Amino acid sequence: MATAPYSHPGDTADLFVLDENCGIQFQYLAEGAANIIYKPIGLPRSPSIEADIAFQPDETRSGTPPPTEIPFMAMDPRLDGKLLRLQKDLPTVCPVMDSYRHFQTVIRRLLHESEVIGQTLCKISSQVIDDLNSELRQMENDGKRSMKRHGNHLATDEPYGTLVTDMSPDGAHFSLEFKPKWLVQSPSAPKSSRRCRTCALQTMRGYSEKQDRSSTESDLNVPCPLMLTSGEKPDLFRFANHMLASQRNKHLQRYHWLPDLITNWLQQTRFLKKLSELQAQLDPKGVFTTDLADQNFLAAMTIRDCTLFLKIPRSPTAGPADVDARLGDLDQKSSEGGKAEYWVNTERRLIDEGWYTHEEEECGNHENLCYLARPRS
Repeated sequence: MATAPYSHPGDTADLFVLDENCGIQFQYLAEGAANIIYKPIGLPRSPSIEADIAFQPDETRSGTPPPTEIPFMAMDPRLDGKLLRLQKDLPTVCPVMDSYRHFQTVIRRLLHESEVIGQTLCKISSQVIDDLNSELRQMENDGKRSMKRHGNHLATDEPYGTLVTDMSPDGAHFSLEFKPKWLVQSPSAPKSSRRCRTCALQTMRGYSEKQDRSSTESDLNVPCPLMLTSGEKPDLFRFANHMLASQRNKHLQRYHWLPDLITNWLQQTRFLKKLSELQAQLDPKGVFTTDLADQNFLAAMTIRDCTLFLKIPRSPTAGPADVDARLGDLDQKSSEGGKAEYWVNTERRLIDEGWYTHEEEECGNHENLCYLARPRS
C-alpha cells in the first residue's frame, strides 16, 4: 500500500478528522510502551444494537450478535484496511507530527514502501481522546488491562494520530510479530565479547528481576537475534518455534506446518539482512563517541527497536513468497528526557560489569546461549 505524501505542519487543513461526530467506534486492539492501537468500526444503525455491542476489548460478552448480523453504517473508504495509532502521554516520545515527518523523510529513504506499515496522518479531537482515556480507566477497573500499563493513558495535548496498515489476523491470514532487536553487535562492545548487545542486556535485566535463580529465564529461553541472520536452518527453526510458543501465539501450535513455513521465510528473505546492514551503517561508532542527537544514530536506534509483522495465509500450501512482512513501530527516537544518559549508562554497565564478556562476578556465571559464544572452527 502506498504511503500518503508528506504533509507539512502548516498544510493540515485537508487531513482526515476523527471526532465524536464521525460515526466511528474505536475498539482497543493492542498497545506497546508508547502507543495504543485501535480498530475503527462503523457504528450500528440501530441504537439498541449499539448498546448491545458496547466497547469490549476482549470481545467475550455473551449475547452479542455475530458481526454479519449487525447492519453497520458505511465507513469512509480512507479507513479501509487501516488501524488508528494514538500516542501515550510520556516525556520521552516525540510529537506525532515530528515522528510522521521522520517517517516520510528518513525511514522511507531507507526502506521501500512495501517493507513498512504505511502511515497516514490524521487529526483526532480532544473529546475522542477523553472518551478513550475513560475506557482505559474502565478497563483497569475491570482487570482487562495489564497492571504495568495502569495510569499510562493517551496524551491529551496531542492533536494528531496516524492511520496505519492493518496487519492484524483475519479469516484468511494468521498474524505474528516480533522485535528483531540488535542484529549486529554494538560498536562499543569489547572485542572479547561472548554476548551480543541483546543477550547481554537480557541477562543483566533477568538477574536484576530474578536474583534468586541460578540462571535467568530470558537468557535461557529467548533465542539470540544474531541467529536471524546466521542463515543456519536449525537456528531459524528454533526461532520460529519460540515465536509460536509465546502465550499470545499458543493457539497457532495446532497448525503443524507453520514452523516450517516461518523457517523457510526467514531463510529466504533478505529483509533481516537489510536491517542488520542499516544498523551497522547508521551507527558505526557507538554511544560513547557519536553525537546522540544525530539523525543517523537516532534512525539506527529506531530500527533496533522496531517490530516486524508477518501476515501469513491460513493454508498448508502457502510458501515464503505468500508471507506479507512489514516493519512497524518506526517512531522517531529522541535523545532528550534522559534517554541519552540511559543509553550511555546502560552500555557502560554492560561493559564494566562483564555482561558482554560473560564475566559477571557478583551473580555467578549464567548459562550463555548467545550466538557469539559458540565455538568457531
